[in-house]
Amino acid sequence: MKITTASSGKKRVKISKSEWESIGKKAGWMNRSIREKLNWKDRSELESILESVGIASYPNETDDDLKDAIISNIEDGTLDPSVAE
Repeated sequence: MKITTASSGKKRVKISKSEWESIGKKAGWMNRSIREKLNWKDRSELESILESVGIASYPNETDDDLKDAIISNIEDGTLDPSVAE
């Protein structure tokens, strides 16, 4: 993060994409956005996403359990956030 001064004298904050994403993760913004997108997927799609990285799912796991697993794997970098699209 960097604070700069414009020619008009106004101060501006410059922030990188990775810094912005880090803020979003800490605040939970990304989780809500991803969960909203995952809500439109059926169970077979959720299972397919997890299986793409070698994670098995079981019949006793709820759809919310699968969504939590996907979000956790997105946060740790195992899955790309685009899988929620």
